[in-house]
Amino acid sequence: LFLSPTPTGTIFTPTPNAGSLAYGCNNLAFIRDVETPDGTVLEPNEHFTRTWKVANNGTCNWLFGFRLVPVSGYQFASDPISVRNAPVTPNEWREFSVNGQAPDDSGTYTQYWQLNDGAGHNFGSLLSISITVRTPTSTPQPTSTSTATATATVTETPTP
Repeated sequence: LFLSPTPTGTIFTPTPNAGSLAYGCNNLAFIRDVETPDGTVLEPNEHFTRTWKVANNGTCNWLFGFRLVPVSGYQFASDPISVRNAPVTPNEWREFSVNGQAPDDSGTYTQYWQLNDGAGHNFGSLLSISITVRTPTSTPQPTSTSTATATATVTETPTP
């Protein structure tokens, strides 16, 4: 009997050249999912919060005007998320959260976000929201059918 290990959880995908994601001295590295990781299965119209832990792996600070913005995909949410507790110096990390709602229809939906420097330049790793909306299950309703039941009636005949 030969057993081989099976990976569980999210498999790490390395970025070949993290520097290629930078804009000038700004960059962002994805650290890990915190809440509602990719692949989460939700009910139709269910509300959720997606949270990522990220790090400033650039060489300059993230400032007050920096925001996380949606860049493509299904639009769960569209409001930019401001960087809290700015400035964020190189090698510091923050958590960003987006509130969204699953669509009505079943299927897999994905949206991508990226950090923006406030002057229109996106940079860093793409942060994804990828959920699967389950197919609603229909509950079978009992059917009413009428069945005729024979009833015997006994009539006594008087004996002389």
